Amino acid sequence: MIKIGDGVTTLLQLDGKIVAAEQGNLFVTSFHPELDQDLTVHQYFIKKVNR
Repeated sequence: MIKIGDGVTTLLQLDGKIVAAEQGNLFVTSFHPELDQDLTVHQYFIKKVNR
């Protein structure tokens, strides 16, 4: 069973494991999105910063 704290939002799961989450102004990943050609994570981050 995976437990997350109050106010934590799971953004991405892979094989039932949380690999990206956020709480308030904190954003965490368990991988390196800069090593991939997919810019989805970067675009999400930029939208959050520009609010």
